[in-house]
Amino acid sequence: ILLAAVLLAGYLLATALRLHAGWRGRRWARRVGMLITNELNTRIRDAILLPLDELDAARTQLARAVRVLDNCA
Repeated sequence: ILLAAVLLAGYLLATALRLHAGWRGRRWARRVGMLITNELNTRIRDAILLPLDELDAARTQLARAVRVLDNCA
């Protein structure tokens, strides 16, 4: 009876630890995923979108200058 009780207690402890590890792992993965997503969005914005915004602003400025020149001619 003692052996069966120890085996049952070990099984219950192992099951509880497995559930707890899964819960903690999901929380950790969600937190790491959010950090990676935020960092990736920041780097994409800084490395790709900001230069494109500057290029678009320069193109708009150039188009405005061309229109002024066309009106003068």
